[in-house]
Amino acid sequence: MLPLTSFVARANICREGYSHKGVETVFRIDTLSNPLWAVFSKGTSPELVQEMRAALKALKKDGVAERLRKRYLAEHHNRHCAGF
Repeated sequence: MLPLTSFVARANICREGYSHKGVETVFRIDTLSNPLWAVFSKGTSPELVQEMRAALKALKKDGVAERLRKRYLAEHHNRHCAGF
């Protein structure tokens, strides 16, 4: 078992030269998966953190964040490991 998101697990498996086809999700931990999050260093200005929060909120409100998530996850799931 690998406690990873599907795209991170797949990327690591492919990087090591194995096929990702035999890997399956056993269970999800939704509270850790949603919503997406970011980490800032302790030295990051509070103003920048607030600007990032406001920008993300605007992207979510306009539906941009969801469209991008769907687009890139679909592309990721359709991509094949090199050599497989």
